[in-house]
Amino acid sequence: MLNVDLQKLQPSLKNYKINDILDVKFNEDLIYVTGEYGLCGYIPAAQEAKIFKCLEKGKLFIAKIISITDISCRVRITPLIH
Repeated sequence: MLNVDLQKLQPSLKNYKINDILDVKFNEDLIYVTGEYGLCGYIPAAQEAKIFKCLEKGKLFIAKIISITDISCRVRITPLIH
C-alpha cells in the first residue's frame, strides 16, 4: 500500500470523488491513474520506482481516492486482488 499525491492533475479530475476506484497504468516511463471519466494525473517520480518494476512484470494495481480538492488528489495504491 502506498499513498500518493498525484501530479499534473487533469481536467477530468472534477468528475471524481472520494472512494472512487481508479486504474494504475504505465506507458514507457510514466505511471498514470485513470478511471471512467478519463485521466486523473500522474504518479510522482519519487514513488514510480516502487511500483514500476511490478507493473512491467504484469502485476496490476488500483488507486482509491482518499482525498480530493480542486487543486489536489491523494490516492492509495494497492495491488489488484482477483
